[in-house]
Amino acid sequence: MRSIAMLLCLLWSLAAQAQQTMELAQAPCTSTYDCCLMRNPGTPQVCGGRIGATNTEGTAALATAVDGKALASQLAHMAAHLARLLALSEVGGVPPGEPPNKDTDKHWWTEIKASLKNVKHLLKNARSRRQVLAELRKDGRFSEQQVADLEARLAEAAKKMGDDTPMNLLPRE
Repeated sequence: MRSIAMLLCLLWSLAAQAQQTMELAQAPCTSTYDCCLMRNPGTPQVCGGRIGATNTEGTAALATAVDGKALASQLAHMAAHLARLLALSEVGGVPPGEPPNKDTDKHWWTEIKASLKNVKHLLKNARSRRQVLAELRKDGRFSEQQVADLEARLAEAAKKMGDDTPMNLLPRE
């Protein structure tokens, strides 16, 4: 009787694991690590994760991820403010949203610098410029040319505002 109960428990757990595997296979991958886990369910060590141990390889891969949507949002915010500040029709493909006004230049410069700080925070774990540009190209968020325009306009705005703080936007490689 006890053997039958143990066998039923084993079969139930195998069926539950199979069901979970099927559910995972239908869910979209959000990272390389997630996709690896879907292909190798129940074995995170294959994907760089170790149960109960420090995960140096897996953590390194996850720590270098860049949130492309958040980054694109910050860049669009910064581009709109740069277009306003520099009285341009667009910067990096983003229009100003409202007409320029010399009286508000200092405010927009403060907003631009805050966005720059947020971008730096989002990129603190980025490995390279190429990685960041690849993430920005996803879903047509920002092209390399748009980013280059944004960087050039950022330097132009810093000069206009008399700010000699380095205005590096993305890693240089």
